[in-house]
Amino acid sequence: MKDKYKNESHKLFDKCSNNEKIMLSIYVVNIILMLLICFCKDSSILNILNYGLIIINIIYIVVSGYTDIILKNKAENELRKTMISNSFGINITATRSKGYYTNKVKPSIKRFGVNNFESVLYTNKITEKMILKKVIKMLFIVVMWIIVITQIDNIEIIALLTQIIFSADILLDLIKIIYYHINVKILYDNFYKIFVTDGYQEKDIPIIVEYVMEYECLKSYSHIILPNSIFDKKKSELQKLWNQISKNII
Repeated sequence: MKDKYKNESHKLFDKCSNNEKIMLSIYVVNIILMLLICFCKDSSILNILNYGLIIINIIYIVVSGYTDIILKNKAENELRKTMISNSFGINITATRSKGYYTNKVKPSIKRFGVNNFESVLYTNKITEKMILKKVIKMLFIVVMWIIVITQIDNIEIIALLTQIIFSADILLDLIKIIYYHINVKILYDNFYKIFVTDGYQEKDIPIIVEYVMEYECLKSYSHIILPNSIFDKKKSELQKLWNQISKNII
């Protein structure tokens, strides 16, 4: 089963996922350094910690910027090109995929829509798992924060730790993935109605293009990376589900 799926653009997504793991590690180190700075009394060690904090934050900004601005966009562009190539039977990229977009619809706008229907299904199921993981992580952070602040009397330190632990990135990531999942679920229902419930008609072409563009805009805004680790665990289940749905596409 492992060799059945191959999409060269996923190498770029793997790099994005690895960079996000690095950013998470930097975030943890940042918290540790701030705790040490709060309780350190030695001025020489304090200076070292402050310099370390500055370096860590610069590294975070560089990795974050490179990942969001360059890697994620490049990965999405390549994935989009492979989908368009498959949808219309044209060659606009050297990137190749195997095991994806396996429906039997002839190259056309309809296939364009069905391919995106498949992508939306996978995204919908994978983001469900991602939300669960992020909620668990957030609960862990909240519990640790409560434990720490109950041991500290200095309100300035508490305020500083609260600012760091509940940084905009952490909260925003959770909000974005929830927003992303809700809107992907709506798109899934819309595609399902067109291709399964009602059956495709030529009058659906404009709305299909609208849904595809909406999905691309949603991905561009959210910049959510779907971990290949979750996909690899669920791909048999998802492929089985998609095969059942695709048999009913009219």
